[in-house]
Amino acid sequence: MYLRDSVRVVSIKGDTLTCDDLWWDQGRQKFYTDKPAKLRRPTGLIDAKLGLEANQDFSDIQFKQVKDSRILTEEGAVPNSQ
Repeated sequence: MYLRDSVRVVSIKGDTLTCDDLWWDQGRQKFYTDKPAKLRRPTGLIDAKLGLEANQDFSDIQFKQVKDSRILTEEGAVPNSQ
């Protein structure tokens, strides 16, 4: 299934994936895209420039060329020192 135009997927754990377009392979239970994508978790944010591939429950995610990642705290976002 192909999803497009401001795609937003929210897991039962509260993880939120946002991107411009996304493919969902129901048989493999996978999401994938080759477009920029952001994953926000309660504890952090990851911004991938070239997309990602993920299990539909976000338990296994492979990011393609990470642009930015941050740890979220009550005080705000802390840049990841890579």
